[in-house]
Amino acid sequence: MVNLHQLAMAIDCPPLFDHRQEDAFLHRDAIKQVLSQHILQKSTDWWLEKLHLHDIWAMAVLDWKELQQHPAYRFVQMEQDVVTGEGKKFVTTRCPVRINGRRLTSEKPAPQLGEHNRSVLKEFQNSSNTTSAREFLTEAI
Repeated sequence: MVNLHQLAMAIDCPPLFDHRQEDAFLHRDAIKQVLSQHILQKSTDWWLEKLHLHDIWAMAVLDWKELQQHPAYRFVQMEQDVVTGEGKKFVTTRCPVRINGRRLTSEKPAPQLGEHNRSVLKEFQNSSNTTSAREFLTEAI
C-alpha cells in the first residue's frame, strides 16, 4: 500500500495528512471517504498522470465493455469459445498464461460439480491402494 502522506502530496489532498500510516487499516473507511470525495473533482486520466509523475503505480478500473474494447485485452486474446457436454456453445475468458509463446485454450469447459466422481471412485477401486476412495476424498475435502 502506498504511503498515505506520499499519496496526499501526489494528489494534493491535505485531509489525508490527518491519518497516520500505522492507522491506515483502522481508519480505512474514513480514508476511502476522503479519497472518494477528492477524486471526483478530476478525470481518471488526470489523476493517473499525477500519480505516475510521483512514481505511484495506478491504472484505470474498467467495466466489462471498456475492458473488451481495450487494445491490451484484445491483443492477448482473452476470450475463447467453449462447448458444454450438452453441446451449448458460449464465450468465456481464458487463462492469460502462455507456454512457449502459445495460448492455453480448450473448448472443454470446467467440470460440473461432481461430474467426475464416479470415474474417480472407479479408478481408486481398481488401484492397489489400501486407502478407500471415500476415505481419500473425505480427507481431501
